[in-house]
Amino acid sequence: ARRCSQKSYELDKAIRDTVGMIFNLRDIGISYKWADKEKEALPYFYKAKYLADEVQDAYLQYNIDMQLSSTYLDLNKLDSAKKYGLPLINIIGQIDSVPILSIQTEIYYKTNLTDSAEHFSQLLQKCSRLDAQCQAHQMLTEIYLKKNRPQEALQHYREYQELKYQIDKANSTEEIAQANRAYNYQKK
Repeated sequence: ARRCSQKSYELDKAIRDTVGMIFNLRDIGISYKWADKEKEALPYFYKAKYLADEVQDAYLQYNIDMQLSSTYLDLNKLDSAKKYGLPLINIIGQIDSVPILSIQTEIYYKTNLTDSAEHFSQLLQKCSRLDAQCQAHQMLTEIYLKKNRPQEALQHYREYQELKYQIDKANSTEEIAQANRAYNYQKK
């Protein structure tokens, strides 16, 4: 995937397609992250950020800042993760807020600012996506254990288990349906 993105980047550069270049640089960076090479990803994200800032496209800027914040979080460089992640709080509700809320929750939890982590977890819990709610309950379990509030931790742990079960069941059902479709296709 990285080679394709690099070739695509060169083509976009040749035809001066800045938006295409930004997406390709982002994708190259992501491919390094997937290979657990976060440090190698950063230069690509920074190039993409420079171009996104130059074209002043809010969506592209958000997208790259999310990648930078997430990468620094993976590297446990929490100050840098905050630097790129905190400004994104201003756009919660305008776009898919789940990535922003997830990153903010984790940053504050890792920096022992559990009240702020609790706040962002509670916002994450209100999202309509089941995976976000599941993550929120998991984090709230850890937060309440850290705050020595075992009853609340237990309540959120039970919610987490129920949501995780629902998600796993839905995924299993989809996998079975895909296998049946493949089998029926091959029978023809």
